[in-house]
This record gives sequence, structure tokens and C-alpha cells, in this order.
Amino acid sequence: MRLKLGKLFLSLIFLFVIISFVSANTVSVVPSIINANVGGNFLVNVYANTSTSNLFSLQFDLNYNPSVLTLNSVTEGNFLKSDGATTIFNYSSIGGGLVRGVYDARNKTFADAIPGINGNGSIAILNF
Repeated sequence: MRLKLGKLFLSLIFLFVIISFVSANTVSVVPSIINANVGGNFLVNVYANTSTSNLFSLQFDLNYNPSVLTLNSVTEGNFLKSDGATTIFNYSSIGGGLVRGVYDARNKTFADAIPGINGNGSIAILNF
């Protein structure tokens, strides 16, 4: 039996998005439609696309329907570290249909010469 999850992802709501130093042009969930077997696992990327430079960090909360989906894990995507920079990735909690305080940042101090990044890529990977 196949479960069409596209409509469920339309119900995903970004409650809070902070982008330090610059604004990303778009933050989206990719893919937006998934056909999956009931009880099977699948991955969803939180994807940033920016045409500006110097993106250093991103924070978001994400809602999902816990009566239909079980979130197994949240891991860091490769976008902010794609040029070899070290990053800090964390989230404060998962459960009850909410992933709270997902934070991804380039590890930069005022002494570092590491610039921000531009382009597009995955910020976080959610395993349902």
C-alpha cells in the first residue's frame, strides 16, 4: 500500500526562521511530494536557496503530523559546510509533531577570515 504524503508536507509550517546577517531567498522542503510504503522510511531535506552572499546561520522550527509520520532523526545537511568550513548543528527537541530550534551555523569568530556562503543546498535532513 502506498501513502501519498504530498498533502501532508503542504501542512508543514515554518514557525520561526532566522537567518543571520542576510536573508535567504527561499527555504523549502525538498522533495515536496513523496510516495512511500506504510511503515517505510524516507528522507526530506530542508533546503536553502540564496543569491546573496555571507549566509552564516539559519534557525527554524518545523511542524509535522505525528498521527501519520514518525520522525526518526534530524541530521545536518551539507550546504553551510560545502566549502570545508566547520559548522555547529543542533536542535533543542523532537516530538509531538514539532522539531524545535534546529540551528545550523558556520563556526566563525571575529578573528576568522571565513566568509559566509551563497548558493543553495541542504540545511537539514529529516528521516521519517
